[in-house]
Amino acid sequence: MLESAEIGHRVDKKVYSREEPRLREALLLAQFELSKSRRGPVLVIVSGVDGLIPVIAPAELDDVEAGSADATESAFWRAMLRADPRNPAFEPGEARRSIEAYLAAPNPRRRTEAGVMLRMLDLADSLRAVQAAQRSSAEARDRARDEEVQKLRDDLQRTQAELDRIKKRLGSPKP
Repeated sequence: MLESAEIGHRVDKKVYSREEPRLREALLLAQFELSKSRRGPVLVIVSGVDGLIPVIAPAELDDVEAGSADATESAFWRAMLRADPRNPAFEPGEARRSIEAYLAAPNPRRRTEAGVMLRMLDLADSLRAVQAAQRSSAEARDRARDEEVQKLRDDLQRTQAELDRIKKRLGSPKP
């Protein structure tokens, strides 16, 4: 199913900037018309677009059929897009809230998938916490090492100064 999404089309940035407002409006109108036709949910994948979530699955469309299976399905996919770390707008807390809101809807069809995604977000949070702790520990080790190196340099400098004083005393003959 998703292989058709990998067709390799690319658009120059200037062309995209010029065409984006018209295409955004056309996509929203097509989504609205599709929601009125009641033919079922459709997933549109657009890669490399800032603000992907409002374009693909605007919450206003859910208001038309609030509580319907289509609206719930739309909420699920919007939550999945929010949970994708490759999404430029990825924010773990917002993704978690979206999934929890989906699960709070009456009879969500993808309860298992949403539960798995929540557990994955929890796992990712714990991995981020471990990485932060490791980074903090490494920074503390580096600071302690730098302080020890500086202390040794200071000791060496004092020792060299003392040696220089001793050399001067021994090197100068007494009259």
